[in-house]
Amino acid sequence: IHGKADHVIPWQHSEKLYSLAKEPKRLILIPDGEHIDAFSDRHGDVYREQMVDFILSALNPQN
Repeated sequence: IHGKADHVIPWQHSEKLYSLAKEPKRLILIPDGEHIDAFSDRHGDVYREQMVDFILSALNPQN
């Protein structure tokens, strides 16, 4: 999960890491997300929902 408005770490780094990662994997880009928005009121819920969804699907790949 990476915000495309991140001015600390360019979001393109996430694309590079994604291309190198093994399955299961998922690339989620938040168009106006900034650095550490996972802990903000602005996008925190979206980040947490995406993380939980990915973890659950990775732990139970049959569903």
